[in-house]
Amino acid sequence: MVKGVPRPLPVKGMWMASVQILGRQYRRRRLANIMTEQLLFGGAFSLELPVNRNDMSVVRQIPDNQEVFAHPQTDQSLIIELMEEVETQQPDEHAIKTHFEDLATVNGSASSNIIQTEEITPNEISLHEAGSCWYILGEQSIAKFKETAKNLVQIHMGLIRVPKYSTDVLITLNDPINISTESSSHHAVPTSAVRWNSGDFKRALQSIKLLDPGVFEKIRKEHRGELGNTIVVYASPILLRGIGPGGTPSGYSSACIGSDARGMGVTSHG
Repeated sequence: MVKGVPRPLPVKGMWMASVQILGRQYRRRRLANIMTEQLLFGGAFSLELPVNRNDMSVVRQIPDNQEVFAHPQTDQSLIIELMEEVETQQPDEHAIKTHFEDLATVNGSASSNIIQTEEITPNEISLHEAGSCWYILGEQSIAKFKETAKNLVQIHMGLIRVPKYSTDVLITLNDPINISTESSSHHAVPTSAVRWNSGDFKRALQSIKLLDPGVFEKIRKEHRGELGNTIVVYASPILLRGIGPGGTPSGYSSACIGSDARGMGVTSHG
């Protein structure tokens, strides 16, 4: 053998190396599909979420009509909100577009675009009280906090309308897909990180269940006490947004935690 030329791996060695690579890829894919039950709003709701999540209520005060979770390694975040029912004389498809537009306003989005709108039929979801369910995939150009650098964030938004309780259950996944090099969110993500995906989001949306209907009146009473004799039941979409994922504020409205969970963004990397 020529000196300095590496010896080829023996067949057994090549086979073992291939098994190790495939094993790592399998574990990564398997982790992405692991979903566990998460109780919400003091046990009033439940849904399934990816196991790789951080509960932001542990590190940040969250409004009582919101639950916020952050990815531990990426800037992704997911918010579940109980919102006052959007009143519209048009089909429910317009209600989710209204929520999406409200979010763009709160985010101060430089641009906002809806890529896909999809109706999810009642027999595909677990919330039996639902009147309808809609999904939007969109994009918004958002700056974190008051930074000038804009990041392109993909927004997965699901709306379940519950007319019996005059409530819109809104679930939003913020997924930054193009982060400016000048943004405080610009950092190296470990290659081992398993990102949340649209499949994870839809499974969460379709798995949500109502366990205690008393939660609606409880939140109404709490907000009446906080906001006085206002007509707003929970708080308007504008008032209700401000966090992000992971442990520290990251700055995106639908993924944030500020005065509420939209409008600030949260990062899990600190």
